[in-house]
Amino acid sequence: MQSCRNALKNLKLESCENASLLMARYLKETKTDEKDDNAIQARDDLFKAMKSAAHNAKEIYQKAFERRDIMLKESGAECKSFDTLEPLVIGLGWSNVLETGLTLNPTYGAPMIPGSSLKGITAHYCAEILGAVNKDYKAGGAIYKALFGSDSEDKEDTCAGFIYFYDAWMTPETAQKAFIDDVMTPHHAKYYSGEEERATDFDDPNPVTFLSLNGTFKVWLACEEPDDIKRSEWLRFVYDLISKALETYGAGGKTRSGYGRMKMIKTQEDKQQEALIASQHDNKAAGFNIAVGEVVSVCCTKVEINKKGKEKRTFKFENSADNKAIRFQEPPKVSEGTVFKATIDRIDRANDVYMLKAL
Repeated sequence: MQSCRNALKNLKLESCENASLLMARYLKETKTDEKDDNAIQARDDLFKAMKSAAHNAKEIYQKAFERRDIMLKESGAECKSFDTLEPLVIGLGWSNVLETGLTLNPTYGAPMIPGSSLKGITAHYCAEILGAVNKDYKAGGAIYKALFGSDSEDKEDTCAGFIYFYDAWMTPETAQKAFIDDVMTPHHAKYYSGEEERATDFDDPNPVTFLSLNGTFKVWLACEEPDDIKRSEWLRFVYDLISKALETYGAGGKTRSGYGRMKMIKTQEDKQQEALIASQHDNKAAGFNIAVGEVVSVCCTKVEINKKGKEKRTFKFENSADNKAIRFQEPPKVSEGTVFKATIDRIDRANDVYMLKAL
């Protein structure tokens, strides 16, 4: 063991490209007491080497990241990006020579959030928040089981969810500067470890340095639903759950101290989709039950000729309970009683009318 430690002392860790390997194997000194200056310096040197490794691995990690994106996209998965709002420490409690773990990709050393963690956070939010209103969202409920599966003692009730949560990789642009210096200061270490019965003001604080993370993660999901429209709706719903879970609870350790909060980066397409959904909600509230873009059957109920000799046509929906008025920007020249197809071009709530376009 000592010969191994002696060999480590002569290594130049700044040239390494894998921060995960450094963290797991290359701590040169460990503390023999709380004021061991050599061990403290070795810890600081290791953190600096990990930061250097993040820069050194940029090129190879960029290629691996892009290759993975292509593979997941071709498999039918979809992705959204999430920014850290506060420092993130995923894997803090895992066994580690530093006593403060950190989840890193073992091959490339870049930060990652395990898919199992994302699934757990999302399932917890679904059960606690949505489940408080609707039992189908509670653990064991119909929707919960469909999304996350069920691990029951009854084998007949055990099933897998149809949403796949992949590991979230940090983007190459932010991974090279992801590690940030942080510190926690337990004030009553012996009380927490059970060595003393009570915490007192005579205990000495013990600062512990560690690395936390800051950056952007790509979250990939896949769904087994064969219908394209339904699959997109399910994935949109689950991404909404993930977004709210990460903003409310956060990911990783120290979440009670505010760590781990993240926010989804909304693309222009996301914003347009949100605006469309909001508009559809407002339209339904105003009594418009047919959505924009939907194809409908229309019947010409009357053709009249005014004093100037121009034709005026009246239309209504064929086989529809919606009694709203309908108009065409360019009315089709059809005879009375003709049934034809049209699409809802827009909804004019001010005049309480559907605007249609003939197909």
